[in-house]
Amino acid sequence: MQATTHTIPQDLFQVENLPEMNLFDYFATEDHLNSKVILRQHVISFLVHGQKKIHFSNDTIEVDNQYAVMMASGNCLMSECLGENNSYQSVLLFFSPENLSNFFLKYPQFVRAKAEGQNTFFVLEQDLYIQHLVASLRLYLQKPKLLNSVMLSLKWEEIMLFLIDKYGESFLVFLQDLLHNPQEVSFRKVIEDNLYTNLNLEELAFLCNMSLSTFKRHFTSIYHESPGKWLQAKRLDRAKEMLSHGEMKASEIYQLFGYENLSNFSAAFKQQFGVSPRQIA
Repeated sequence: MQATTHTIPQDLFQVENLPEMNLFDYFATEDHLNSKVILRQHVISFLVHGQKKIHFSNDTIEVDNQYAVMMASGNCLMSECLGENNSYQSVLLFFSPENLSNFFLKYPQFVRAKAEGQNTFFVLEQDLYIQHLVASLRLYLQKPKLLNSVMLSLKWEEIMLFLIDKYGESFLVFLQDLLHNPQEVSFRKVIEDNLYTNLNLEELAFLCNMSLSTFKRHFTSIYHESPGKWLQAKRLDRAKEMLSHGEMKASEIYQLFGYENLSNFSAAFKQQFGVSPRQIA
C-alpha cells in the first residue's frame, strides 16, 4: 500500500491558511510507519505517550516520552508507535521564522554572528519544568477560549528562554539556523547519509524533494549508474562485510538493507557474489 503524504499542520487543522503559531494535541491508536510528512512550519513535538522515529535527509532519531523534538520545516519520514497504554500522543507547538525574528528582535543579546545552516532538529529532555509547561498547554487545549494568540506566544517565549538557559550556545545556533531556514541539503549528501539504510528509491526521492523520475535522472547523471543497481551493490557489499565479521546473521540482516524477506536477499547476494550468505564465514 502506498504511503500517504501529510502536509502538516494544514492537514491537522483541515484548513490551508493558518496563524504563524498553533497548538495541537495529536492522538493515535495505531502505529504509523514511515509516513511522508511535509512540515510547513517549524514544530516542537512534546511526546506524551509512545515512541517517535524521524528520518531526516541527513540523520535519524528515535525518542520516547522522556524527550521532545524541535524540528525545522521541510520533508521527513515519520514513524509513530504506540506506548504501553496502546496509544500515541504528542502536543505539537507550531511556529514560524517570523516568530523567531520577533524573538531575536526582542532579545538581541542572543543573536550570533553566524549559524551553521545544517541542523534540522534538536532533541530536548522533558525535565520537570518542561513537563509542567506541557501540562499547562494541554489545559489551554481543553479550554479553547483561553488559548488566544497572545497567550500562546507568551508560552512559546517562556519555553524558548528556558531552553536557551538550559542548552546554551548549541540551542542558540540551532534557533538561528531555523531563522535562516537552512533546508538546502546536497543530493550527494542525502544519498551517502542513507546509503546503509532500508529506505527505498521513492523515500530517498522524497527526502531530496524530487519526483521519483527526476531523482533517477539526477542520480544517474552523478553516479553514472541507475540508483537501484548502485544502491543494491553498495548495500550488499556492506552486508557481506557484516556477515564476514560475524556481526549479524543473514536472517537478522536482510531487513536492514530494504529486502522484504530472506529469500530475496539471498538471491540478490548470490547473484552478486556467487555464493549464498550462509557460505560467508
